[in-house]
Amino acid sequence: MVDQSVVTSSLQAMIVDDDEITRMGLKHALEKMQIFSGVYEEASANALLAQLATKPVDLVLLDISMPGMGGIEATRLIKQHHPEVKVLIFTYHDTEEKVSAALSAGADAYCVKNISVERLRLAIDCVLQGALWLDPLIARKALGAFGQSDAHPVQVAAAPTLSHRASKRLDLTEREFDVLRLITQGKSNKEIGVLLEISPYTVKTHIRNLTQKLGVEDRTQAAVKALTESLL
Repeated sequence: MVDQSVVTSSLQAMIVDDDEITRMGLKHALEKMQIFSGVYEEASANALLAQLATKPVDLVLLDISMPGMGGIEATRLIKQHHPEVKVLIFTYHDTEEKVSAALSAGADAYCVKNISVERLRLAIDCVLQGALWLDPLIARKALGAFGQSDAHPVQVAAAPTLSHRASKRLDLTEREFDVLRLITQGKSNKEIGVLLEISPYTVKTHIRNLTQKLGVEDRTQAAVKALTESLL
């Protein structure tokens, strides 16, 4: 049970998984984090969607494989009808196909069920702040799913530009955008330095700045966000 004297936020979370043991364990973990004033459970995506009509929540932790409607289709419907709700995929599935489908449907985070409580807390904090969160392994799979790899890098237009809205929202400098574009092309820090005629140290500084602005952990997640949110 959450100690209401400690929890000061009004945030609400919903756990959706057809496995009762999983729901119990996840609910216990969330209550221990003391982020949410309410943590609810549903055993199906259909029940979740029905509940959202009368019980608004801030975050949904959603399994992919469930009887009836799956988590990916549920994510798409949540984002269509309740775009303000954050969706964190919490599943055993980590294939490129599943990761790609979930991100395309609008998921804000993708976590595998063997994640530590500490990293789950980090993922929740990130998505509540409006950032995309992917475990590093999942991020690499996502890049593969979007055609990004060392052997077959995605080629971006020679002189892409951010839309005025995206540029203003992200506050990236022209040089940071150049670095981001080259990261999505699979370039190493050394290659970026040569192409932009700057030192490796300066490249690292730009990457640190743009990851902070994008709300991601590393260069791989920055590339995933750029591709999935069409920032380029």
